[in-house]
Amino acid sequence: MAIFSISHSESGKKLLTLKSPVDLSHIDTYECTSAEEISTIMTQAKVAQSKWKKTTLKERVELMHRVADIVIQQQDRIMDVVMRETGKPEQEAMAMEVFSAVDSLVFYAKRARKWLADKKIKMHGPMKFLKKTIITYKPRGVVAVITPWNGPFILSINPVIQAILCGNSVVVKPSEVTPMSGALVEEIFALAEAPQHLVQTVIGDGETGAELIDQ
Repeated sequence: MAIFSISHSESGKKLLTLKSPVDLSHIDTYECTSAEEISTIMTQAKVAQSKWKKTTLKERVELMHRVADIVIQQQDRIMDVVMRETGKPEQEAMAMEVFSAVDSLVFYAKRARKWLADKKIKMHGPMKFLKKTIITYKPRGVVAVITPWNGPFILSINPVIQAILCGNSVVVKPSEVTPMSGALVEEIFALAEAPQHLVQTVIGDGETGAELIDQ
């Protein structure tokens, strides 16, 4: 995993600086998402979700297939970002990050209709013939996804897939040592023409994650 350090800009903005885990060379410096920016992102996510929850499951499944196509098209870029931040060899980046992502997208898209369908529950007791129980799955709203560094792309996109298929919007907070690997998820969904603000990313350390949870 990349080596990180936290500093502050002259304006007081928190900065996240990463060094390569391979040769300690400078990767990049990123501005951490502020509490005010997280508030704006959450508002955007709520608006996006209010529209997305009205879509059909067929539309959500079609989005997953478009995302799978984009992952395949962008596989070299995904691997490059992951390898730069984690130091993984090419074969592991391909197998764990790219192949597994496509597999998850197709797997959940294929099974979503069955798993999210209404389910009838058998009643018991002397009055069971006068009762009917049905479990209906409904969206939760905005889902926060906070992910680790060891599978930074796959462990970010996998829970996003599940949340989006269920009608939620998502805010992803990747590990501070692999921020761009997680941020790729937002980029991939945008390239797949997902609705604006359906998937968003915040960058930062544990304080950023705590702020996201609070909001």
